[in-house]
Amino acid sequence: MDASIYKRKRVFSIGEKSRLLTTFSAALENEGFSAKWSAKGSNVNAVVQEFHGNHFDIVLFGRRVKPENKKLIIQRFRSQNEQLVFIDITAPIIPLMVAQAKLAFLPEAGEMPCLLKTDDSSQLSIEVLRNCSLRVSSYTLKWLSRSDETLLFDARLQGGLVSLPLKPSGNRQFLVVMVDDVTVYIREILQT
Repeated sequence: MDASIYKRKRVFSIGEKSRLLTTFSAALENEGFSAKWSAKGSNVNAVVQEFHGNHFDIVLFGRRVKPENKKLIIQRFRSQNEQLVFIDITAPIIPLMVAQAKLAFLPEAGEMPCLLKTDDSSQLSIEVLRNCSLRVSSYTLKWLSRSDETLLFDARLQGGLVSLPLKPSGNRQFLVVMVDDVTVYIREILQT
């Protein structure tokens, strides 16, 4: 897999918090994306007058953008660019947000060197089909939007089955799996 699949892709983030959007855009640019943002998620007219759907590959919406505003922005941008991908940001955790942007450019599943299986919130099984680098991280969203990253696994593998126990906490947790530096899987770990 080639990590350059998302290089120079154009990302537009819409939300309400300028500081978060600025930090997120800098993190995207550090990964090779072209990033723009607007903190005018509550002002649809300003967003659609200032930006054009043809200038982007994906649009990410912050959690505070109201559904009715999101719908209007999607309609307007979709009329300008039918190929545009729209994503809802799952949590205000910068590495997780970057992983969501990367996941939007994942190649066809047939090219994947591994298969992921989760039967519940306590176990992740990964069947490695060919030589690859595998990295699994967990992100925990804590009080006041603080977050922690825990590296669960990071190794170069020849093939076989890897099973990782997942330890849910009282906070929201997210799992991110990367293969050869390409994000291939994101999911919230549900509390049992």
